[in-house]
Amino acid sequence: MLILLALLACTDDKPDGGTDGGTDGGTDGGDGGTETPTTPVPTQQGCEDRHQPFLTALQADLAGADALGVSAALMEDGVITCRVALGQRRLDEEGSPDIETLFQIGSTTKMFTSLALLQRIEDGELDLDRSLAEALPGSDFALDPDWNDQITMQHLMTHQGGFYDYIDWTAADDDEDLAAFHQEIFFPNLWLMSPAGAFWNYSNPNFNLAGLVVEEADGRWYPDLMVEEVFGPLGMPRTMMRREQAEADGNYAEGRGYALVLGQFQVGDVPMRQVVDPASARPAGASTWTTPTQMLEMARFLMEGDDGVLRDDLRLAMTEAHVPLQLGPTQAAYGYGLFVSPGFTVIDDAYEVPLWDHGGNTLSYSSDFYVLPEQGFALSILSSGYGVSMSNAIVTALQELAGLPAPVEAPEWTVDPERLDRHVGVYEDVYNVGEMIITRQDDLLHIQMPLLESLGYTIQEELEPLDSDLWLLYLDGVPYDLSFIGDEAEASSTYVRNRAFVGTRSSSGFAPPAEPGPTPLAGSLAERLWQGRYQPSPIQRGQPRRVQP
Repeated sequence: MLILLALLACTDDKPDGGTDGGTDGGTDGGDGGTETPTTPVPTQQGCEDRHQPFLTALQADLAGADALGVSAALMEDGVITCRVALGQRRLDEEGSPDIETLFQIGSTTKMFTSLALLQRIEDGELDLDRSLAEALPGSDFALDPDWNDQITMQHLMTHQGGFYDYIDWTAADDDEDLAAFHQEIFFPNLWLMSPAGAFWNYSNPNFNLAGLVVEEADGRWYPDLMVEEVFGPLGMPRTMMRREQAEADGNYAEGRGYALVLGQFQVGDVPMRQVVDPASARPAGASTWTTPTQMLEMARFLMEGDDGVLRDDLRLAMTEAHVPLQLGPTQAAYGYGLFVSPGFTVIDDAYEVPLWDHGGNTLSYSSDFYVLPEQGFALSILSSGYGVSMSNAIVTALQELAGLPAPVEAPEWTVDPERLDRHVGVYEDVYNVGEMIITRQDDLLHIQMPLLESLGYTIQEELEPLDSDLWLLYLDGVPYDLSFIGDEAEASSTYVRNRAFVGTRSSSGFAPPAEPGPTPLAGSLAERLWQGRYQPSPIQRGQPRRVQP
């Protein structure tokens, strides 16, 4: 989700037409030791003839993906209707997944972590303006002990902490490692790429720290408090955050992606024993297991509310536009653990209806979650493969089942040559990639990155335009999105932003360290950062186009 343009992030009583979370197998996600149902579980339930185009598209997406199986559920007019599972459940067996098979949801977890933190705010234990230093004593960064005084709970839930995006996928699965990892690795070594609150920049540490704050305030291990305070009250009794619990449940999917074998990652099939479960990254989404049906209980809560889970003003704040994404000519923004947009585009058709969504990836599972609150429509698709696109199914569901209004013309993506000079200059990322020198040649921007070039990286100097302030950099042939950000009242951009690195003009006042140099973490850049993946989808918060300036 580096470019982030693809649209693709306990009560027994349910509203009429709803489902009781217990029908997903009747197990308790809290202890993971309950029995799997002995009666056969269907692979399809509630689907009618009108759902067939969606089912056909889902099958086509699975056939074109490097994934073993997929499971999906639809909510229409507030009622969960069609539930379906396709493909293969396990690597070593022929059987299909069923509608109660567990998959991982990756970063879609972030909205649940936000909910848990908001519960602590409702209880008076925290507030939105509480600094990280106050909420988590001992959180001083070794590189600058003042940083944690500037980061607030609001910043964490809206990806405004300024953090370098780092997850150690090989870290321990012991519950205590959520705190230990941050005390022993994160705070002594990691850094801010920009001042807290300067702009939105997607980074997993925001939510891992939010989860740690909740754990410290509550006293229970993070996976336990999530089951007891969040998943259970939402009606999601088979949602869990430890791999051992999913194994004990028995009805789980295996997939394809990156398997951890003897400390090294290998691309291919990923049996359950090689699925990683780093406790330090659970709040951001490293290891949450659930089903699409249960995911739609979160959609129901977001649309309808439940004071037993969270009071209404805080629930509504989850879907407010707190910070703009600043990615092209759209009004897309981030709420608390959710992307929120006043509209979206499918191919060339724009729909002026609110959208809440969040995708997710772990190393061998993918998740898509969409809510159209005005239509009472929601969709959850979980698949057992890394980086899986279910765009055909999502487009079909939205256009044929959601009851959308007539489309309008999509916003244009253009390059205004008069804006280019404001981007020209020298930007520095003293902790990571060094200097980024931006120049203009005619109506195109060029880049030089001397440190990376000296280390043997191949830099395509000519940037590819998507919009006046949004360009693509090709680093070793891989596209990275570069957003130029600054105060419109000023003549020059202040930052050039990517999820993995941020360059800052020296005049910005964001102080470099006393001895600038490469990151304190060992290894090359390619070993440390997520590779940028620019994969335009037919579904966009705004349609990015290759444009001529």
